[in-house]
Amino acid sequence: MIQKYVGDRIVGLSTDAKPTNISDGAVFFETDTKKIYLKGSGTWSGVDYDNYTDAEAVSAIKADTDWKATNWDTAYVWGDHSTAGYVLPVLFEDNDLSVGTETIDSIDITTSGTFSWYFEMVNTDKLYAGEIIGSLLPVTDGYGVTTYYTNTTLGVHSIGTFDTPSFTLEYNTGTEQLDLKVTVSEIGWEIKGKRFEVARI
Repeated sequence: MIQKYVGDRIVGLSTDAKPTNISDGAVFFETDTKKIYLKGSGTWSGVDYDNYTDAEAVSAIKADTDWKATNWDTAYVWGDHSTAGYVLPVLFEDNDLSVGTETIDSIDITTSGTFSWYFEMVNTDKLYAGEIIGSLLPVTDGYGVTTYYTNTTLGVHSIGTFDTPSFTLEYNTGTEQLDLKVTVSEIGWEIKGKRFEVARI
C-alpha cells in the first residue's frame, strides 16, 4: 500500500506500482529494498549513490511545487538572491589616535538610517570595548525644510581607571555624511571595529 506525504515524498514496497500522476521531483522510497527513485521528465529512475550530485538534489526540490522554491526569487521584490549583493560589515581601524577628537568612520547618507558599531580600544593595560547604535532621523518643519538629528546609545565595558574615551555621532551637512567621532585625552590609543547597517528608511 503506497502512502503519500506532503511534498510528493512517497514510500512503498518494490512490488507497488509507482504513481504516474505525480509531478517531476517526487521521491519514492522502497522500504523493503531501501532503494530511492526520483521522478524526472515523467520517468522514475533509481538513484545512483556513487554519482548522485547536489545539483540533482536541488533540481528535485525545485521541481516539487510544495516547496514553492521559485518564490525565493521574487520575495520582497528582491529578485534573484544570488545576485542581490548582500550588505557586508565595514571595517575601520586606527593604530595611533591623536589626543583630541578624530572621525573614525563616515557614512554617505542623505535620507535616514540606523547603524551599529562594534569596537575595541586598547592602550597599554587599558581596554575599552562595546557597541554604539546610532540613528540619523529627518525632521521636516512646516515650511518643507528637512533637517537631521542623531540619536546615539552606547554600551561599553572597560578595564582601567583613567582616560575614558568618548564618542559622538554627527551629521555633516556639508558632505551629507554621518560621522562617528572618538575623543581621547592621552596618546597610545588604538581602535578597531566593524560597522553594520541595521536599517535605512
